[in-house]
Amino acid sequence: MLDHQEGDAVTAEARVGLASTPGLEQLAQTASGNSWRVTSSAHPDSARLSLLDAGGVVTPVASTGTGSGTRTEIPAGAGPRTLVMVERSDAGWSATLDGRRLEAITVRAQDGSWKQGFAVGSEGGELVVTHTRRSTAAATYTIWAVWALTLVAALPLRRGKEMAS
Repeated sequence: MLDHQEGDAVTAEARVGLASTPGLEQLAQTASGNSWRVTSSAHPDSARLSLLDAGGVVTPVASTGTGSGTRTEIPAGAGPRTLVMVERSDAGWSATLDGRRLEAITVRAQDGSWKQGFAVGSEGGELVVTHTRRSTAAATYTIWAVWALTLVAALPLRRGKEMAS
């Protein structure tokens, strides 16, 4: 909801920007403000995941999950396809289709940025996309190592027999 205020240049610019954004549709314009909704079916570029075929046809893919991962079913296609994410290209992204690891590729977007992509092929099945930061993995291993050392240090040590003097 965007509040309507007379003479507010920032609000007017925001309204123009929202109205020209692909995938947003204005729902209502009332005295109290404007509201928009996301319409991914009308604008494939607004979907988080989409399949791009060899002919350049973009098909949005419904997905569940937020942040660093998602899981969904994708249908089989007629030829090789590319799964394109609305995420910047990053070595931390990985994807599997029915347990088979997909090759990560970089896709150049229309605005000149680089998006994360995966070579899917014509197969369909369960798609799982995850993101792992190397720093997160290193921190996890460090924590486990510290726990293991703490447990070893907490074990009671056996003393040798004291010598009688």
